[in-house]
Amino acid sequence: MSDALPISDDELPALFAGLERTPLALCVSGGADSMALMLLVARWAELPSVRSAWLAGTGVIAQDGAFGTVFPWWVDDPDTAHAEGRRRHVVVLTVDHGLRPEAAADAAFVAHSATSLGLSCSVLRWAGDKPASGIQAAAREARRNLLADEVRRESAWLAARTWPEGMRPGPRVLVMAHHREDQAETFLMRLGRGSGLEGLGGMRPHDTVGLPAGSTNPLAFEAALVRPLLGVPKSRLVATLKAAGTSWIEDRSNDDDRFERVRIRKALATLEGLGLTSEKIALSARRLRDAEEGFVRLLDGGEPGGASPHRIGAAFAELDMFGNDFASRYTAARFLKRVLRLYGGGAGPADYSQIEALAGLTQRPQSCTGIGKMTLGGCKIEVHGEQARFMRVFREGAGAGLPVVPLAPSHAVDWDGGRFRLTAPAKAPAGATVQALSMQGWADLKREVPDLARLRLPAAAVATLPVVVCGGATAAHPALDAAIHDADGLDTGGTGAWRAYAGGLEQGFSAVFAGLREMIGR
Repeated sequence: MSDALPISDDELPALFAGLERTPLALCVSGGADSMALMLLVARWAELPSVRSAWLAGTGVIAQDGAFGTVFPWWVDDPDTAHAEGRRRHVVVLTVDHGLRPEAAADAAFVAHSATSLGLSCSVLRWAGDKPASGIQAAAREARRNLLADEVRRESAWLAARTWPEGMRPGPRVLVMAHHREDQAETFLMRLGRGSGLEGLGGMRPHDTVGLPAGSTNPLAFEAALVRPLLGVPKSRLVATLKAAGTSWIEDRSNDDDRFERVRIRKALATLEGLGLTSEKIALSARRLRDAEEGFVRLLDGGEPGGASPHRIGAAFAELDMFGNDFASRYTAARFLKRVLRLYGGGAGPADYSQIEALAGLTQRPQSCTGIGKMTLGGCKIEVHGEQARFMRVFREGAGAGLPVVPLAPSHAVDWDGGRFRLTAPAKAPAGATVQALSMQGWADLKREVPDLARLRLPAAAVATLPVVVCGGATAAHPALDAAIHDADGLDTGGTGAWRAYAGGLEQGFSAVFAGLREMIGR
């Protein structure tokens, strides 16, 4: 197939396979790539097989040939799109960054083009002050946040409504127009930064865009994202637009050598002459991504219940550095990166070179004794045992400086960067907050329940667990329940005394550690 031929309707089912019953939000900037995506998806959505699959999935029968569905439009106006006969299966999102005088006109162009294809379009605006430097990176982050937040808002609208059995629509999936040359450029940019297997796999066909918990949104949110055009050359997208007589917007920044991607794009043209084509570079990225996915499955197999001799508990991780996870510096670094992410909470992630340095020490047992007690990525790291065999990882700070977050009845919150998710029962007292147990709180608790000392839990780790406080007094210890369950050396006296004490506290509160949520998600 020539790289200069337009994409035919016969190719569309394979390009968008698996999305027939998935509500989609196309991310369209007005450039050639995203305009081609919008045109192709609009054509694909009109195919009889796709229309039938969508209507069968929603359980709604089309009337008078209209593409009917119960799927709502955005929170602001859930009924307008249905009244106007526009599709719910596919909608368009475009972002007005407000960085150029013509930005508003560009967004209006996208909205008009979407309407001409029978698609609803929502214009999202990046409000507030803009940074003086790093503007492209900031704009990309703002765009991703705006897009994910729009999906979150719609998901919340759906969750608040009652649906017939089996009729609740699934969450909308973002669709981006990244193509083969984008993938090659990403590979080269990451190669220039010394990326390893994880980075050189490039952009993923299936990915997520995350929103952290904040003051207005107590739970973190992840929007699913797909890139169906990653294997398609840009020349075919442009050819498709020209064949349809569809115009697009040329962004002048695409020729600005101040930006890294522009410089890489121009260098790629030189590499093509040496045989390093975008096709071959993207192929290498795909093969490295395949290897990465296989490696991640091996890591997953070492999670609790797997073969590796380590424990990921609510309060701390106990790692056996003689186990398979530490077979090489690479496996150790990737495993430690995951563990540090689980326990680092709201702290910023550790630099990968720092994690590699720590992983290198684990390959030389005699060097591990020099680790002593260190901090990295918001975590305290301790090495102990004969031949420095075991590494213990937990949240640093012994509870000091961790957030205090309100928890209303029947609500849930993500606490400390999502390290724990806490949920309150409907009968929970008003005015409850979530905060760290603290060293003093743990000492007081052991005075109340002396048998807890038998469990030999590390105090600095337990002090970072969340507790529920009402009226200045501790109302519930849902996370400590999980930590006690995880502990080695349990005995009837220690746990029995704790159960008796906990039975006198507020009931119905729950706390789920991020590591457990991650496993459940898989």
